[in-house]
Amino acid sequence: SPSRGLGDVYKRQLIGSWAKLLQKGIHPTITSKSSQKSLEKGIEILSNISQPVELNDRETLLNSATTSLNSKVRQTLTDTCQIS
Repeated sequence: SPSRGLGDVYKRQLIGSWAKLLQKGIHPTITSKSSQKSLEKGIEILSNISQPVELNDRETLLNSATTSLNSKVRQTLTDTCQIS
């Protein structure tokens, strides 16, 4: 569907990876613990590279919103073209 987001793609990839590990005989507890560690590391990395934004900094807020919307529109157009 054109409304699919990156999160949906990520979830499908993650579930596919888990399924492959289960097929190889890796216990679900191991995959769960590994996923938790990955999540924690990801949060740590994002926290280290994030930059605070003042809510009254209109230019930075508009740039962030524009970047976000542009990528969403681009993904929607890509999805729509693939469906056609």
